[in-house]
Amino acid sequence: MKVKFMSDVGKTIGNVPHLAQGGAAEPEDAHYSDQTLAALVKCHGWRYRDVKQPQNGVERLFDGLAHDGMVVPDGARYLLANYSEDPERRRYIALYAGWELLGDWDGRNGSPEDIASRLNERAEHYVQLERVRPEAA
Repeated sequence: MKVKFMSDVGKTIGNVPHLAQGGAAEPEDAHYSDQTLAALVKCHGWRYRDVKQPQNGVERLFDGLAHDGMVVPDGARYLLANYSEDPERRRYIALYAGWELLGDWDGRNGSPEDIASRLNERAEHYVQLERVRPEAA
């Protein structure tokens, strides 16, 4: 029996292709958190924040969410989805507008595609509400 050391883990993990990196791993073989992020990218127009580290989450740019300004003339803002509040288990995916938590979903309560769809629906609903929100007097 060969003894494996923790130093071997990096070699093993580093060689495993990640689904988000265009690797050979089948989507159904990936962890459901990876499948959920992949579904957001593939089906809902999100993109990986860092393609080299897709586990860091996804983002989607929405225009008209803030006042027009010199830095951002169309008022565009990113919404983010990631597992930052649950990095060990990666069970709960959260949706953020800046630091504001808009919602979170337990990945066990549906298929990855279903969770991705619910998160995207919540993001689009938030955007609609923000676009029609009357300006403060």
